[in-house]
Amino acid sequence: MAKRSAAARSAGQSADLQENQFLRKILDAVPSRIWFLDREHRTVFANREAARMVGEDAAALVGRPTIEVIGEESLRGDLKMRENALAGGVSRWAGWATYADGKRRFTERVFHPHFSQDGTI
Repeated sequence: MAKRSAAARSAGQSADLQENQFLRKILDAVPSRIWFLDREHRTVFANREAARMVGEDAAALVGRPTIEVIGEESLRGDLKMRENALAGGVSRWAGWATYADGKRRFTERVFHPHFSQDGTI
C-alpha cells in the first residue's frame, strides 16, 4: 500500500510539474509583462516579457526584492497600489518610470490581488 501511495504522489507531482511548465509557456507567449510578487515585494514569478524589460532572465528574478530590479523611485510609486491589492482592490497606473538601471520607460501597471483557495489574499 505504501508503494501505491508513493507512486500516486509521484504521478501527482509529475502532473503538477507538467501543468506548471504548460502555464509557463502560455504566460511567456503573452506580449504583456506579468510579474507576481509576494507580500514582501519579492518576485515569485515573472514572464519573459517582464524579464526582457529589465534586462534579466526570468528565473534570476525569482526571490529578488523588486527594489533591486525596478529601483527605489518606481517601488515608492507602486507602494500604495500594492497595499490596495493586498487589501483586495485593483489599481492601475500608466506613465514614465525610472528603473534600477537608470533607464526611463513608459509602462502600464495593473495590480490585482491573488486570492488563495480559502479566499485569503
